[in-house]
Amino acid sequence: MQRVVKVVMVRDDDKVLILRRSKKVISDTSPWKWDLPGGHVEKDEALDDALDREVWEETSLDLGKATKIYTDEKTTFFAAYDWEGKISLSQEHSDFKWIKPENITNYNIGDKIEAVITVDDYKPKKVVFEVKNIFDDGTYLLKPKYYPSLRYAEIIKIKFAQNVELDDMLFNTKGMSNAMQQSERICFSDYDLKESAVEDVRI
Repeated sequence: MQRVVKVVMVRDDDKVLILRRSKKVISDTSPWKWDLPGGHVEKDEALDDALDREVWEETSLDLGKATKIYTDEKTTFFAAYDWEGKISLSQEHSDFKWIKPENITNYNIGDKIEAVITVDDYKPKKVVFEVKNIFDDGTYLLKPKYYPSLRYAEIIKIKFAQNVELDDMLFNTKGMSNAMQQSERICFSDYDLKESAVEDVRI
């Protein structure tokens, strides 16, 4: 497994730097996603060297001393308080922000969120949502990659994966279903229009 290095760059006002991945870059990772600076470690490359290289490639910043703060199975995280230069983004990223650390989850647009959807009493099905937007009040706009037919559904339950900090959802769609069926009956009905009922309108 190729290791990844990330850095929490802390400004004097305690805000940290996040970068937004560019839609133009073809990648197996989520476009538009906000993330910390950093990237993959090349073969035989030291972690410190990889971090310096990635930060330079992504931001044009010359990173100063960085301290290792956490390591998991794939990623090593560093913290840095000193750097030189002015931010100039590469093609891999389209935007950057300095934010309060507690607000970082509000910027993960493009993330893939796993959930289980249950329609009435049918067998639950796995579904993947993409985060299309996150509004100022913390509301998520999610677009499902796939979902079962909801045409005649009455009760829809959506349960998110345990690592997703979103409340499970329950919808009662019986009224909506009845309205859709009524609309279908209207749309597919045959109407005999008498000649007198059609007005000749000229502008």
